[in-house]
Amino acid sequence: MVGAATAAPYSLLVPVFGMSSAWLLQAERITPTSGCAAVLLITGTATTALRLQGRLPGRTSGAPGPQPADVPVPEPVTEAARVPGAEAGLPAVPGRTGR
Repeated sequence: MVGAATAAPYSLLVPVFGMSSAWLLQAERITPTSGCAAVLLITGTATTALRLQGRLPGRTSGAPGPQPADVPVPEPVTEAARVPGAEAGLPAVPGRTGR
């Protein structure tokens, strides 16, 4: 099964195939602007596909990211940090935010 990150770049080729099919089956003209756009899309998709396969330098899908032990874990929020006056042992007043 192919993941979404792998399949997404190929969805950009849908207009290229549509334009090519119209040219082939209905003798539709391809303007220079459309031809340049198609070349750019094909080049970008090929570059992305080769980079994902590791054939071009750059970040690949298999590049190591931060390991769980490297990520700092935030301190848990205590009741004293949430309720004003709780650190002094004062009771919390309902509806009062401490402003």
